[in-house]
Amino acid sequence: QSIYFPEIGDQGDLGSCIFWAQVYYQYTYEMNKAMNIPTTAENTFSPQWSYNVVTAGEDMQCQTPFALNFMKYQGSVPMSQVPYDLEYLNAYPTEEVWRNSINYRIKDFHFFEDVGTYDTQITSPDDSDLKLIKTALNNGEVLSYSTMMYGWTHIELTVNSEAPENDKYVGQSAVTSMDTQE
Repeated sequence: QSIYFPEIGDQGDLGSCIFWAQVYYQYTYEMNKAMNIPTTAENTFSPQWSYNVVTAGEDMQCQTPFALNFMKYQGSVPMSQVPYDLEYLNAYPTEEVWRNSINYRIKDFHFFEDVGTYDTQITSPDDSDLKLIKTALNNGEVLSYSTMMYGWTHIELTVNSEAPENDKYVGQSAVTSMDTQE
């Protein structure tokens, strides 16, 4: 509902989800919030250009650090320069795009790798990872979360006498784990 978020978009059938999360949504929000200007079609950032460059013109999935590092070292460009379309091989970067992208680089980022898995599970309200996440959210930052959704294991929520405030969620589905290594 923030004025800094772009309109809800559609990545279509391309494997560009990381770039939609990191560039289109998170970066557009953070950049426009920092400049205190509402997001418009002219200042929404394009997931297309960085996706095409990072994947070398292939339609493939990418990991979050690739997108974040690209935005740190190369930057991003507005959708007005590289509009999004499903013809991913048609969006070759021009010299103008490369030059302009330097103006839209991120200074740094924090990446929580594997939070909630194996030896990094959040087990208490005092967990250091959870404190960092809560601090970022409290400061109005946007966080992205990546997962392979096809590997989720679900349970149906039931009544828990120790948490009656959650009764309104009984019968809904909750993710408890992943059954894939991706």
